[in-house]
Amino acid sequence: MSKIAIGIKIPKPGLKIFHPEVQLVCRTASVNYQEAKVILAEGGIFYRTQLFMNDHVDVDEDIRGVLEEIEDLDIEPVFYELDYSLDWDDVKYNDADIISKSSLINILDEASGQFS
Repeated sequence: MSKIAIGIKIPKPGLKIFHPEVQLVCRTASVNYQEAKVILAEGGIFYRTQLFMNDHVDVDEDIRGVLEEIEDLDIEPVFYELDYSLDWDDVKYNDADIISKSSLINILDEASGQFS
């Protein structure tokens, strides 16, 4: 089992409520517009989830949807694979936990068909 977090690699300060980047962060992080603007401006984490649970099929679809949206926006993301046993409040995002987009997709692809 793994936990996955997606964040903003390069901060984007000064975005307004109507920018699609703000809309994405609001939706995926379940935060208000002001909090989304802070996440973007400071390069924070905007998506967190755990893989290989009962809802894996839905989580897989969510992650792929977020990846697709990111491609259409001017966001440089950073992806983290974290130990499943860590509590989200205790997570320290370290360079050693960074994975590539292709690695994330491979993790999802390898589990394809194992959950229903």
